Amino acid sequence: MKLEIIKHKRNIRKLSMLLLMVSFFITGCSKYKTIESAEILNHTENESVITKEEHPIHKYEYIAKLDDLDESVTQSDTLHHEESTSEMIELEENKFSRWDEMLSEICALLTDYLNKKELEEFKDKQKNWLNYRENIAHKDADKFEGMNFAEVQYNSTLTQLTKERCYEIVNTYLQ
Repeated sequence: MKLEIIKHKRNIRKLSMLLLMVSFFITGCSKYKTIESAEILNHTENESVITKEEHPIHKYEYIAKLDDLDESVTQSDTLHHEESTSEMIELEENKFSRWDEMLSEICALLTDYLNKKELEEFKDKQKNWLNYRENIAHKDADKFEGMNFAEVQYNSTLTQLTKERCYEIVNTYLQ
């Protein structure tokens, strides 16, 4: 009987997580459609930063998108309390994957708005940051060397740093 209850709880958790991801996807697809369809930004080669007057939608839409993603991911954190290490690893990998996809989307957006010189500078900064992120994640995971939790910590650090980088890029380049 207890085993059935435990299996039932796990199935409910998995279903809840799936529903969260589906609702996030649906919300993201409908709420932010204007980003792809709006062509109100006139960018020239000499401009360095996108200003509010040129395109007020992007920064605020992306901040809202980041906040929605953060809220969705934070809700999944509540599932950690009763999960096994392997389930925690899976949840952390999922969270990292979602933030990393957002980072890729933001970086792709910048390729349309930065001039060649600025884009090259940004790419160099991004490469350096990716190395930094990887080094910090390994360093944090090394604190749990030999334990299964090391992978949880590794992915958790990747997630946190990627989240911070998303906000940093949006606030820096979409002003």
